[in-house]
Amino acid sequence: MAHDLMLLAGLVMALAGAGAAAETLSDPTRPPASLFVPADGETVASEGARGGLVLQSVLIGPDRRTAIIAGRHLDVGDRVGDFTLVKVDATQVLLKGSEGSRTLRLFPDVDKRVAQAAEARSNAPRAPRDAVQP
Repeated sequence: MAHDLMLLAGLVMALAGAGAAAETLSDPTRPPASLFVPADGETVASEGARGGLVLQSVLIGPDRRTAIIAGRHLDVGDRVGDFTLVKVDATQVLLKGSEGSRTLRLFPDVDKRVAQAAEARSNAPRAPRDAVQP
């Protein structure tokens, strides 16, 4: 009986430890905090004044282009802070305001460049498709 109690106590302690360890793990699928609208009552205008506008998504349809910026769904011509949304592309939007224009990108950390090998292949002369290979 004492052996069973010790086994039960050990099992309870092991399960309690596993629960505590699981609480310290972060969710790898959770979006970065910068994509969330502030919960403390800050307005989107103050976000724009601080330079914190974040492009979260673009929606392009046959007759409508919209963007989600700082948690707000905006059509072309709508205002966000001191800026007006003037253009929506597949990966970026253009905002214009009294301070000038500003581009927000969906993936600001991605630097797209043409690979040199691919560029060299595209510039190389090509043989006609019906040419006979020796």
